Amino acid sequence: KTTSHEYVMRVIAEKFNLSPSRVAAIVQNCHDEEQALKKGDPEMIHEAAHKYAEAKIQEHIRNVYYEYGEKNPNEFVEQPIGSAPMFEQSSSVARVDDLYDVDDLTKKAILREKDEAQLLIDQKVYVEDVDTGKISSKANAECNKLVKRANEEFKELREQFQRKENDIELALPDGGEIEDEEGNKVKPERRERWKFVAKTINIRENRKLGKKSRRGGKMHKKYQKDNTIVEHNGKLRIATVEEVNGTPWRPLQNDQEQTYKGVKAAWLNRTLKGETDGWGRMKDNRPVEDEKPAGDADADASNSEENAAEASEDNETKDEK
Repeated sequence: KTTSHEYVMRVIAEKFNLSPSRVAAIVQNCHDEEQALKKGDPEMIHEAAHKYAEAKIQEHIRNVYYEYGEKNPNEFVEQPIGSAPMFEQSSSVARVDDLYDVDDLTKKAILREKDEAQLLIDQKVYVEDVDTGKISSKANAECNKLVKRANEEFKELREQFQRKENDIELALPDGGEIEDEEGNKVKPERRERWKFVAKTINIRENRKLGKKSRRGGKMHKKYQKDNTIVEHNGKLRIATVEEVNGTPWRPLQNDQEQTYKGVKAAWLNRTLKGETDGWGRMKDNRPVEDEKPAGDADADASNSEENAAEASEDNETKDEK
């Protein structure tokens, strides 16, 4: 089943009148809180600081609306398309002669822009949720030929220096055996070999794509190649999309994809690898605090009621003014 986090963020944004970027940040924040509850670390979630910050933000919003003499709507007010537009917005002014009916032209312009916007929405291609670690990046024929020839010519040399299971990785006593916490002798875990990443560059092709060339200074994105190769465990191959995204020459990243990167990775691990404790609602494993005596609880309740009453009196005074 194909899913798309980008599509879900836009649907939620349209429903609650928010921008997709804000929805992505909220979803990622909720995911981080659930993972913190799973770990049970009380230092990772500060309820008191959260309540204090929320109260200060609400106070600032009330003060701003009061200064402008407007009513606080007590809800988010922002266009869903504000931070992730599907089409370019323009503030240009067109001069219209007096012979034309301005109201009619405005009505036609609105209908025309609505049709164009709907067409762009229908043609929108959302980013699918796929495991980029299993998708090979784009490479030209020269890069593929280089990989094939290198693996064929260095096959004997690679087999000669290939590590065997009986080889000792580190200079350890007792034939490479170590003791665990319980005193049992176990073999050390073998670390993975380093990955060496490189990018092949054709200087002649780059000169053809120069600013003064007939083909123009830039190549269309559809025909651009990453041409990134990886050497791992003595074998040369074309890099995956995930490996290319970790290099300095990676393509331009999607801002929303980077915002909910953790949520998307957890979702892929759940759907593809079967991990059940990395995504979704988690059990609160934080240690239970000792209950306060009845007197302290009543004092806290009375203090909170007094603070609420003072806040309501201040608001009524402002409204009367």
